[in-house]
Amino acid sequence: MLIVMRKNAHERELEDVKQYLVDHDFDFHQSTGANRTILGVIGDPDTANRAELESQIKQASSEFSTKVDKNLSEISKKADETISKLSLELREFINSKLNKSSKIKEVVSHKEPFLKTATLKIKRHLYQMRKGDVSDK
Repeated sequence: MLIVMRKNAHERELEDVKQYLVDHDFDFHQSTGANRTILGVIGDPDTANRAELESQIKQASSEFSTKVDKNLSEISKKADETISKLSLELREFINSKLNKSSKIKEVVSHKEPFLKTATLKIKRHLYQMRKGDVSDK
């Protein structure tokens, strides 16, 4: 029997599958490639409970995804706070060097790459704010 792990399977999921195989008296050989990990399993397939194995894999994957989502949202929140703080510091520093009529009103962060022309110039007309528009800092 061959078990082909997903391309983005994590080490924890692989360890859970291998532990299941050991617990159910299977021998296996692991082959790790650049994109996938394959387990060649040797043993009596009648002793394998496919549904149990699939549920363990899904549970491990779900637990990992939940942790990643939580950490990702925390990191994103901290990044946004840091960007806001640095934008304020940048604006204050630059404004301290400029005369009153040249001061920067606000710094707007843009998360996606700017769309550019064929000559690699930013298409400014897509990003200019009109009077009355509210920016999403």
